[in-house]
Amino acid sequence: MSVVAALAREHRVFLRMIDRIERALSRVEEEGRADARVDLLVLLTALERHEEIEAEAFADPPDPSDAATAQAAAELRREHAEVGVLRDEVRGMLEESSGSWEHFSSRARELAARLRRHFETEEQDIWPRYAHAAGRSRARALARRVDARVKRLERELALEREDAADYMDGRR
Repeated sequence: MSVVAALAREHRVFLRMIDRIERALSRVEEEGRADARVDLLVLLTALERHEEIEAEAFADPPDPSDAATAQAAAELRREHAEVGVLRDEVRGMLEESSGSWEHFSSRARELAARLRRHFETEEQDIWPRYAHAAGRSRARALARRVDARVKRLERELALEREDAADYMDGRR
């Protein structure tokens, strides 16, 4: 497995979460809002792990003096600055206890769309350029580490979702 394949697997974890949020938004308000809030709470933790995993994957650029590598790394930093903004928006949505269902749904759908664009930009634009510059050096060991982190992320998020559901049930 390549590093890019392991990172794409991590993105699929997120895309499943986004799908769950979007399904929740199609339900009646009480049930949909509760389910979406649980998934948003888990998403908050997951986004932090996303940045950690990618920071590890791209921590040691193959040739920092190479213009293409430097540009890809700069674009990756910009993308992750946007992820920080998205995390703040998720926090705001979770702190907001009132507000119309339409407003909440609209914000959640926009958040989902922005996350999808983020993952698409990384997968289709940034990672291929970075991987091309990296070549095959240290790729296998790094791919194994990233894959192990993604597997751990999946397990952690499953437990986090259970905890979040229990926590949110207590708040209803």
